[in-house]
Amino acid sequence: MSNYVVELENYPHGGDVVYKGDEVIGTYTCDENDYHEFTPDGSKEAIFGGFHLGPFCGDIAEWQQKRESSYGEKSD
Repeated sequence: MSNYVVELENYPHGGDVVYKGDEVIGTYTCDENDYHEFTPDGSKEAIFGGFHLGPFCGDIAEWQQKRESSYGEKSD
């Protein structure tokens, strides 16, 4: 599943979160109630989650774009 910036591999069974088609930035889970959680690479705990897929993917994209900005990288 993709929102053009964030792709959830193996949706809805959990897997990698791919940013802009080529960068794995973490993993996601989806439980039997369709609650999604995102855990960034290097973290042991999810940093956010939600029931609605669109806003969930948007939150991941916004989080990554802020990270890129703080590192001085250009984000599209």
